[in-house]
Amino acid sequence: MNDATYDHLRQKLDKPNVSCIPHDDFTAWIRGIQKASILQLGPEDAWLEDEASIQVRRMRARDLESQVNLPESEHEYEDYLDVIKLPLPIPIEEFAPQFLFIRPDEYALFKCFRTGNPRWCILTGNPGISKSWFQWKFILFCYRLDLYHKYSPSGKEDQVEKIKEDEESLLKGLQTEDQTSTQQAQAEPEELKEDEESFKKCKTENQTSTELDQAERKEPAKPFIPQLIVRTEAGCKSLLFFVDRVSDVLFVQHRPLHLKHFTDENSTILWEPASSNTPVCYSGVKAQIIVTVSPNYEEVFCHFENKTNATRFFMPCPSELQIQLMGQIYRRFATELEYCPTDAEIHQRVKKFGPFIPIALYWSRDQMDEFEES
Repeated sequence: MNDATYDHLRQKLDKPNVSCIPHDDFTAWIRGIQKASILQLGPEDAWLEDEASIQVRRMRARDLESQVNLPESEHEYEDYLDVIKLPLPIPIEEFAPQFLFIRPDEYALFKCFRTGNPRWCILTGNPGISKSWFQWKFILFCYRLDLYHKYSPSGKEDQVEKIKEDEESLLKGLQTEDQTSTQQAQAEPEELKEDEESFKKCKTENQTSTELDQAERKEPAKPFIPQLIVRTEAGCKSLLFFVDRVSDVLFVQHRPLHLKHFTDENSTILWEPASSNTPVCYSGVKAQIIVTVSPNYEEVFCHFENKTNATRFFMPCPSELQIQLMGQIYRRFATELEYCPTDAEIHQRVKKFGPFIPIALYWSRDQMDEFEES
């Protein structure tokens, strides 16, 4: 987004019933992400207090404090968890806000959304499996594609494919140069030269046409990285992240219908219902929309889904192993919690209630008792 486009967008936000101010805490959070280096930690390395790095540790069953009754994984996507310590905490999150837990299936989800097609999406799944937290992971990867490519299985495949494409392009260029040199070196009778050049011209035109047709059929869609990400709560309170420039993060209070005025086809709207039942506002919106919602909030997305033929994406539940690895981080860093359960207690909670992160990790014993009694 160039300066003129940015200034034009700011003018659109200067309207009655719209409040727009820089959000200092989120601006600092994003600046930290933009400037940070990536630091990969091994199993024995300590977490650092370092605002200049994004620290990443891939954790597996061997990293658990307790090696008793280790949970069994049914799929390789359940075998590990990438734990990311950000330069600064996410300003509005409560428990261990400096950490993001990336499951392998979330890398795959990001890859689906960055194609930009379909444009209108619904990310759903059971309550309590970190669907809302996925929005912060989406924002992180958009700003730091190098982080995504480094740790995502599909990201590595993308890099290999790009290298192959570059090699093929280089090889074609070399072959063309060799062919041109050979043709120039050949001494041909003058009377045959014009006919041959005419033939080559027709052949080249036909070949070019064929290659273009093949490219149109085979070339995959280019990755879509938005210039502007709008993380909105029910279309009324929004954070504006300018991905391709160094700018303040803006906090905007507005009406849902205003979304179409300051977004375009180069934008992504991350719609979070929060505690509201406000239906998704999509009329006149050209941006990609990703609605993050549990199935029991049907009134939020039902009309949007039926009228736009939006595509549903289902987030799988985390495995017990992944929840236990999260618990290890929570016990050390979630100082806001009065109590964080042990591995054995997490095992019992998951066994009794299911793989739901709030219940397994930070519900108090009183909350557990009240839930059981109800």
